[in-house]
Amino acid sequence: MRKVFSNLTVIDVNNDCALLCGGTWKKQQRLIGSLLLPLLKSPEYSLAEIGKYASGALYLSKALWNDVVSQHLGGIEELDMPVIITQGDHDFNTPTVLAKEWFEKLNAPYKKWISFAESAHSPIFEEPQKWGEEVKNALNEALKI
Repeated sequence: MRKVFSNLTVIDVNNDCALLCGGTWKKQQRLIGSLLLPLLKSPEYSLAEIGKYASGALYLSKALWNDVVSQHLGGIEELDMPVIITQGDHDFNTPTVLAKEWFEKLNAPYKKWISFAESAHSPIFEEPQKWGEEVKNALNEALKI
């Protein structure tokens, strides 16, 4: 038992955003605050639909998780479509160094890397104005190819 405990590490609350905050950096919201509350506030979904959404999300997570995490996407070297990557500089789920290394090796008819200095894994939530503008500009660029 001592061996098990000696291998445990202390969670750094300031840096383990993926675990504690649902992939956000500054807002430090857990999944309930970042996903469930916006659904509850949305006029587009009834409570019954939110329940079904949550049930479906949990089911898919259980059914697909092992397949998803066993994929080796680093082996993808070419895509025949435009590629736009939006990456938060504080992303601990998808480390920028690894993502950028893959992106630089990737061949695609159009590719754009957009970084967000004030975001972690979810720049669409943490910097929504900038994210929208940057993605819109990148899509317009991609349409010109």
